[in-house]
Amino acid sequence: MSVLPYTHIAPYYDTIFNHIHHRPWLRFIKRICRRYTVKPKHILDLGCGTGTLTALMARKYSHIYAIDRSAEMLTIAQQKYHRRNITWECTSFNNLHYDIPIDMAVCINTSLNYCMTLNELRSVFAAVRKTMHPRGIFIFDMSTENNIVENFACREFHQTRNKYQTMWHGEYNTDTKIFTAHFTINTAHPATNGSDRFILHEKHPHRIFSKHEIISALSEKWHLIDAVGDFTFHPITVKTDLMFFIARPR
Repeated sequence: MSVLPYTHIAPYYDTIFNHIHHRPWLRFIKRICRRYTVKPKHILDLGCGTGTLTALMARKYSHIYAIDRSAEMLTIAQQKYHRRNITWECTSFNNLHYDIPIDMAVCINTSLNYCMTLNELRSVFAAVRKTMHPRGIFIFDMSTENNIVENFACREFHQTRNKYQTMWHGEYNTDTKIFTAHFTINTAHPATNGSDRFILHEKHPHRIFSKHEIISALSEKWHLIDAVGDFTFHPITVKTDLMFFIARPR
């Protein structure tokens, strides 16, 4: 039976992805705020996962509304961080309701690539727009096709820890523009103190959109301020891995 992404792997996420450092995202968010004279207080963190970036932002900003559709990932986040200025919520990106206008919304680490269609992406953009202060700012990143082809497609990664082994492999369909990451975790059964083992499977589909598709979908509810690549303010090129978009509400 298939499960939602980040159901089985949530307890292992921080170890599997310990090579991902969130401080570059925080530094770039700060640079964007300085560049466009934004001083946000109330932040919406879309796809907060296990809360690493959320907690970093909570040290600087007044309040963080951290959402994720994976209850399992949010459970890990709440166990790790106990800050009063973080509100955790398990919900979809289309179901956003806040009493206080949001000054800045962020969605990092290619979370929006989980949108499978342009209509779904437009729906998320519209939902986020409804939460925003008129002078708020929306910052998000999305993977490029170059990133997938050069770094992930037809690749395998293996990781061994004391109590489990992880195998990951990626497949990319150039016709549908869908990249699928397959995770397999071989882990000890807690009821038998590790004498028995069980195997967990999980797949993560990502849709790859072009820069022009994203800008077109965004333009219905947002004014695009900038579209830049790889934690810089340089234009997006065919060699860019991570596209950053910066927008204000229409």
